[in-house]
Amino acid sequence: TIKDRISAKGKHLIEQFFHFSRECTVRNIGNSTWEIENRGHYIYLKIDRQFNVKLFYGSENPILGWESKRFDVKDKTNTLVNSREHYGNGEFMTIISTTKL
Repeated sequence: TIKDRISAKGKHLIEQFFHFSRECTVRNIGNSTWEIENRGHYIYLKIDRQFNVKLFYGSENPILGWESKRFDVKDKTNTLVNSREHYGNGEFMTIISTTKL
């Protein structure tokens, strides 16, 4: 369980980025839960419902969902981005599990 606590004045954009290897398959299974599979192994991310969630795969605008294992070569991959505008103090929770949530 990851708890992020925010203490701020005024309006702020909060973002969380989860970058995955190109060997991973990422899919939304509902109820703010994402399933990540790699070679028959699974993890599950339950994203705080306060966030707007977008999945990027080889996106040029914005430039997200890429990995590079050597110079001048890039491959498409998945990046999960959680974002929201927030005022003042707050707390956000992300749960990572090896069993379905």
